[in-house]
Amino acid sequence: ELPLKELIGGGAMVCGFALMVVPFREVMSVTSPENKEAPTVVATTYIALLVNYVLWSLFGIAHPDMLVLGQNGIGACLSIFYLYRLYTKDAFSKQQQGQVKTAVGTFVIMIGLCMYFLWQGVMSKEWLGWIAVVASVILFASPLVTLSEIIRTKSTKTLSLPFSLIAWMMSVLWLTYGFMSGSAPIVVPNVIGALFCSVQLILFLVYPNQDTIPATGGPIV
Repeated sequence: ELPLKELIGGGAMVCGFALMVVPFREVMSVTSPENKEAPTVVATTYIALLVNYVLWSLFGIAHPDMLVLGQNGIGACLSIFYLYRLYTKDAFSKQQQGQVKTAVGTFVIMIGLCMYFLWQGVMSKEWLGWIAVVASVILFASPLVTLSEIIRTKSTKTLSLPFSLIAWMMSVLWLTYGFMSGSAPIVVPNVIGALFCSVQLILFLVYPNQDTIPATGGPIV
């Protein structure tokens, strides 16, 4: 019989895998030849998704932790696919296309520097973990970049109810697991993530019965 902590961690991982595929519907929908609408995809969230998964994959390599590496490696591959398809199918506005190129280029340089400093022993594995924590917090907050538009239009169409709900469940489960494990890098991003996801769920209550579109997945730690 599995201990409670392992059961909670397993539930969090199931939620994490579910979040990986949440963006798939939006990506395939907006890049379909039948879609004639103007680009409405928010690039910030997909960039944050890529940064988050790649950093946690590096963390899994540095420790090493095959569970962390395996899950986030899959997430990194999916996020690369999402960004590539959205970019090549002109799902981003012209301004956002420039942002994507700048962000991805900067991120590649940053990853190269992190790997070099880790190899040279200049940066500790713990520092890499905390950098990944910051990326997790940014990812949790990224759906709220359209908060002003949501309030102005009184519509949650730029948010995804499945994402917000599953992300909230995942954050709470990982938070519980982190407390039981005594791991600050797990507790910190998920307590903040649970708060951000709660804000998103409150927005659905304040502005109910609005058409929503799928958003993106969350971090797996």
